[in-house]
Amino acid sequence: MRLWASWLITIAGTALVVLAFYAVLPASDRIPIGGLLPGIGGGLRDGQPASVGQGPSPRGANVPASGTSGPKGDAGPPGPKGEPGPKGEAGLPGPKGEPGPPGPKGGDSGGSSSSLRVLRGSASNACQSDETMISAYCVSSANEITAPPVIIPPHGARCVGILNVKVVITCAKL
Repeated sequence: MRLWASWLITIAGTALVVLAFYAVLPASDRIPIGGLLPGIGGGLRDGQPASVGQGPSPRGANVPASGTSGPKGDAGPPGPKGEPGPKGEAGLPGPKGEPGPPGPKGGDSGGSSSSLRVLRGSASNACQSDETMISAYCVSSANEITAPPVIIPPHGARCVGILNVKVVITCAKL
């Protein structure tokens, strides 16, 4: 853009702004700051508090200077539920409770007992037919878990790999 064109656009824009202000100003010589920029005017014109949508009446409106209040209106519908407040601090701990009754005596009481057995050392292994396999995983020669095993129904698992992998199976007799 040429230098003379930018100066021409600047001068024309300034002239338009001045003309726009002249068109908005009233016939008197003062600028109505309260009407053009209500936030700078220093609060409400009448000095009374107002809530949203209930500001003071405009000047020149046909509002009686004084009068009696009308009857009270009906209550409006309830508003929306508010957000929960901040969580309070935890209180002091309560007193220590009484000890509970003693538990049953341990050991074999004539019923069946549960036992766990862990198998490891080969790439595939299986629990006995009266046991349930409850876990299986593969480890390498460095005893690190390397990959998930392939489950061989109903009680076995096998690991596949090249780093001397071994399966570890936990069997339970329930």
